[in-house]
Amino acid sequence: MYFEEFEVGQEFRHALTRTVTEMDNTMFSLLTLNPQPLHIDAHFAEKTEFGQRIFN
Repeated sequence: MYFEEFEVGQEFRHALTRTVTEMDNTMFSLLTLNPQPLHIDAHFAEKTEFGQRIFN
């Protein structure tokens, strides 16, 4: 699908499921060389509107 074909609220069901963890976010940030503190710094992120780190 192209980006324009996606709709808000659209769901894709799949037989295999997995919970995304904090470690997944940390590892993805490291692998992509993403230094954004909102993704990797808990102290910084708690002072933002989100109150915690957000996933990439």
